[in-house]
Amino acid sequence: MKKLLQKIAFVYILLTSLTLSAQSNQDDYTALRALYLNANGDGWYDRTGWLDAATFMANPTIPTGTDMSTWYGIVLDDNGRVGEIDLGENLLAGNIPPEIDRLTAITGLYLYDNQLTGNIPVEIGNMTTLAYLDLSFNQLMGDIPTEIGNLINLEELDLYTNQLTSIPVEIGNLTNLTKLDLNDNQLSGNIPATIGNLTNLSQLYLYFNFLTGPIPSTIGNLTNLTELLLNDNQLTGNIPSSVGNLANLNALVVNDNQLSGCYDPALANLCGQIFTNTNANISTGNTFDANWEDFCNTQAGTGIAINLKAYLQGAYQVASGEMTTTLNSDRSLLPGQTPSSPLATPTPAGQPYGIAPWNYTGTEGADWTGDAYATDAVDWVLVSLRTGTAKASQVAMTAGVLNKDGSIYFPNRCVLSVNENSVYIVVEHRNHIGIMTPAPVSITNSTLTYDFTQANTYDGNGTGAGQLEIAPGIWAMYTGDGDQISDVGSYDINGPDKTVWFETNGVFDNYLPADYNLDGDVNGQDKSLWFDNNGVSSRVPK
Repeated sequence: MKKLLQKIAFVYILLTSLTLSAQSNQDDYTALRALYLNANGDGWYDRTGWLDAATFMANPTIPTGTDMSTWYGIVLDDNGRVGEIDLGENLLAGNIPPEIDRLTAITGLYLYDNQLTGNIPVEIGNMTTLAYLDLSFNQLMGDIPTEIGNLINLEELDLYTNQLTSIPVEIGNLTNLTKLDLNDNQLSGNIPATIGNLTNLSQLYLYFNFLTGPIPSTIGNLTNLTELLLNDNQLTGNIPSSVGNLANLNALVVNDNQLSGCYDPALANLCGQIFTNTNANISTGNTFDANWEDFCNTQAGTGIAINLKAYLQGAYQVASGEMTTTLNSDRSLLPGQTPSSPLATPTPAGQPYGIAPWNYTGTEGADWTGDAYATDAVDWVLVSLRTGTAKASQVAMTAGVLNKDGSIYFPNRCVLSVNENSVYIVVEHRNHIGIMTPAPVSITNSTLTYDFTQANTYDGNGTGAGQLEIAPGIWAMYTGDGDQISDVGSYDINGPDKTVWFETNGVFDNYLPADYNLDGDVNGQDKSLWFDNNGVSSRVPK
């Protein structure tokens, strides 16, 4: 009896296996049939072994005795499933059908150099067994579908020479990628910062597109990268200092963009490392302060290091001797962060001085999220350098993040390249009175150092206010100047700043000008600070 039961069980398992195999083969057949019919199979260059269109139309289910292993370009795996399709250069013309996702065992799909049109079907995101996907040299159009991020086993993605229009942020999910080639499309918008998640990537090709915005600093995470080709786009800003950390990089091509500014000294690591160490591949077609070869040979075009310290009255705590980080660590309200409260309104990423009256167009923080901020971050400030006291003498400007100890972190210090021996330093904040050094500060060994917290600042020879002595020997920027558009000539705290407070009084969990104590709320505490400083005016020229 026991042996009989064992035989019955064996037969059941065998029949079940055969049923599943037949179903699997039917799924593969359905996908290949749809591909043939949608891509003009009868016109293929080589269709050896394939059924013709009429036979496929007459047989939606797999005909008895069909052996797909004999079909040109089809490779079956050990289980009889379609494991690879290679129909490159075979005159496929038409769309990739949504039924393609029936190929649930496939690891390689090669449809390159054909005449495929339409969009990449979103169903391709269901083909999670794929390790290699090559749809290059076709006429595919539209966005790269976000579902592409589901292909977590993908090692190589080739979509170059099509008419694709955008890169989804979900591309960062493909952490097994070693090659990403999207060159020669119509890609626009920014390079997503999530591309920095692809830490196994060795080749990144995004050239010949219409990409804009900065090169994301997260590219510096791609420590296995050997080739980085971003040329012939519309990228702006400079080459992030983090690129200098790519010890395996041997090809860097960024020519013919709109890159500018100076070179961070960290990029000197690449000078003896990359074989594309020529002006033609880096500085040509951009407006850097110097040619790449001159930078490598003489350090031309490098920026100056800036070590500054300043306090904001609104955030300063006398007891601790530091500023609070409430906007950052407690509320997550700084630009680019996701607020802690689900009722809060997030502020778009990027330094906050792109609006009037500052109208600063720098891209600092453009790709930042909550994780980009240090735990000590308080808020953004705007720093500029002048050869004289007048605004017209300004020679450089950049945004930085003020830390609780008063130090300022500059994400883009290369903007501050000046050919002067000494400069006035101006620090501005969105709701504190701007300050300026009382005299020019010398640049020594390419470094500019000044501590605003240790003494009063420029006050127009006693005709205005500089800073507030918030504790014995400790100086801080006056808070309460929330309406700087109305400031004429210099900075002041008066009625319009109270109006700004009045209009948003009672608003919580927001990044607002009237939040004079920088705690994320606008309430009576902010009014008290304005009241204490009402009538204070500066002589720092705006």
